[in-house]
Amino acid sequence: FWWVVIITAIAGVGGTGLGGLIGAVVNGGSMVTIENCGNEATVNAESGNAGGILGNNVNACAPILMNNCYNLGDVTASGQAAGIGGSLGRAIVNNSWNKAAIESGDESNTFGNAATLLAENCYNEKVDNIEGVEKLAEESFTNGELCFLLNGGQTTNVVWYQTLGEDDYPVLDPSHKIVY
Repeated sequence: FWWVVIITAIAGVGGTGLGGLIGAVVNGGSMVTIENCGNEATVNAESGNAGGILGNNVNACAPILMNNCYNLGDVTASGQAAGIGGSLGRAIVNNSWNKAAIESGDESNTFGNAATLLAENCYNEKVDNIEGVEKLAEESFTNGELCFLLNGGQTTNVVWYQTLGEDDYPVLDPSHKIVY
């Protein structure tokens, strides 16, 4: 059994970071693991960095591991902004995707910003030139292609689901259908 967290509303102004799920990681050392979550709310940081999932890993104080995360909420920040992580520091991101408008005070990537970012099987609506993050066309989010790719072409022991014709994008809810 595992929990799935979906954020649909956020209030905040920023500071060191504002995120759909986590604003900032400030004390480091141990790996911070973020799994099976999504943000569908708009994130607007009047100051600092912002991300759909994580706003800021302050001074890259902890290694970040993200698995099975998504962002649909538009992200705006005066500093770095991105759909998955505004400022990730050192991060590994797997099986995650972003489909949102991003506006930043600098030249941020739209998927994630990091000193070291290892991404695998990740997808974005825009081009970022991040190894392991593939640009997908709009229809790939709705027609099941993204869901199929996120599940590695598997039809058993899957994480992502999508009822075609009903879901506009893959979801982390097993009451929906498996795409094959």
